[in-house]
Amino acid sequence: MILDIIKEKIGNISVSAGDKSYTLDMLKLRRVKLDMRERSCLFNFAFPVFPDDGLRDKILSVVREACPPYFKIRLKIDRDYLDLRGAQDLFVGFLSGFQALSAAISPKEQVFGVSEDGFCVELRLSEETEKLVESSRFAEKFADFVSGYTNYKIALKRIVKPSDIDFDERVKELEEKRDLNISAQLSLPSRKIKLESVKELIGRAIDTPPKYILDVRAGEELTIVCGKVHNPTTYRPREKDFVLCKFDLQDFSGEIPCVYFAKDENNLKKFLSVYDGDEIVVRGKTTVSNFTKCEQITAYQISRCKIAADEDGNSFVSRPPCAKYMVVEPEPYIEPNQIDLLAATNKPPEFFLNNTVVVFDFETTGLRVLEDKIIEIGAVKMIDGEIKESFSTLINPQKKIDARITDLTGISDEMVENAPTIQQVMGDFYKFCFGSVMVAHNLEFDYGFLRYFAKPSGYLFDNKKLDTLELSRQLFAQDRFRGEEPGKFTLDVLTKYFEIPLDNAHRSLCDAAATAHLLKKLLEKDPELI
Repeated sequence: MILDIIKEKIGNISVSAGDKSYTLDMLKLRRVKLDMRERSCLFNFAFPVFPDDGLRDKILSVVREACPPYFKIRLKIDRDYLDLRGAQDLFVGFLSGFQALSAAISPKEQVFGVSEDGFCVELRLSEETEKLVESSRFAEKFADFVSGYTNYKIALKRIVKPSDIDFDERVKELEEKRDLNISAQLSLPSRKIKLESVKELIGRAIDTPPKYILDVRAGEELTIVCGKVHNPTTYRPREKDFVLCKFDLQDFSGEIPCVYFAKDENNLKKFLSVYDGDEIVVRGKTTVSNFTKCEQITAYQISRCKIAADEDGNSFVSRPPCAKYMVVEPEPYIEPNQIDLLAATNKPPEFFLNNTVVVFDFETTGLRVLEDKIIEIGAVKMIDGEIKESFSTLINPQKKIDARITDLTGISDEMVENAPTIQQVMGDFYKFCFGSVMVAHNLEFDYGFLRYFAKPSGYLFDNKKLDTLELSRQLFAQDRFRGEEPGKFTLDVLTKYFEIPLDNAHRSLCDAAATAHLLKKLLEKDPELI
């Protein structure tokens, strides 16, 4: 970090003021404001006293050395002073970034005072609000924020008031009602979708009315569904006589992954004529993916079609997100490596100027979608090629976490005990991702879990999607990059290859941020990759 560089270059000198002295260990970096348009960068520090011009010039010189030469560096050093009102404003401002908590903790439940070594905030919480505080890791984040912002101490004390409402029972009741509704819906006779026209593409034209994707059952020998195509891709396995064609199919009721094995060039050309957003009808068999262990359709007949609106007037319109976040509130993203933050190009690849990008990663209890659960969500939002927001929460899987998963991720049963369930946060994650391009490394795995666990809540993540694993393979398959291959295409190997920090691998937010930097590196090497 830039603070470490300043101390290394200048030394931990002391500044005297009256009968007190202050060392550079007490220098705080409050914010870095980067203006790509003006090619300027403002560093806002805080120190217990105003430094003299000599020390200020030394700090400015070190910061300039750490930044790209074409940036204009500006320096602002505030006096690190805090009174009770200032501590109150600091806490209230930080709390406002957690919308659900801000709504749950009224001003009457916040009591501010002075302690022996600083200030204290006493929060009087209901049991439900205490669970929100635990699941959002609010206390830890506030402590980190304060230690990075000021040398004053602000202690947080929580007093939990008994609640007449049993939160767990209420959640259980709502989930039971949801399960009953889903069961009732699934028990209905198979519903059909009307097609206005059908044209043959691969095999004969399919003239049988397709069913709703929501009504598809595992193990069906004959399944006919229709919908819009999303994310069509092809892959030619080594020493195989076919090309594996993958795509997602979405109708009014849901989404399902599909695969087609093109065994001759003629059918491969026909599949390659299908683009994102095209409407098709598919005949095939419901199988279980060997990789994600979730349901998919193995297609052997594909026709183009025009889908009529269903009887209820449903159409291919994304469900609007909720007006506000309910459980997990996104937070401004602070790049842990300040040098990395500043090593920016004058203009990001064109793709970032035209798209908002959400890069996400899940930690899970295992690899099988039908048996395992999500235990952590981490995501970052990129605007104009820079990470601006983060979305992070532990998830209560409602099952025991295996010791090997704890060893790999560091996530234990105790850590997720008071965390929200996946259904409780799915609406917030949908809101965070709405309208963006979604990116993951090894997308098939993470999106397989997302699709499966979003289905009961009725959320369709129909965003455009990209896989940095596939993009990496495509990049290094080009002749001009022959001999530069990293060997493997795992996130760990690729981050080392591109010199991207990955200090806390197998934690979702760290992996998501590293994947975001990887996407940018790939597009800097080849802007035409997407």
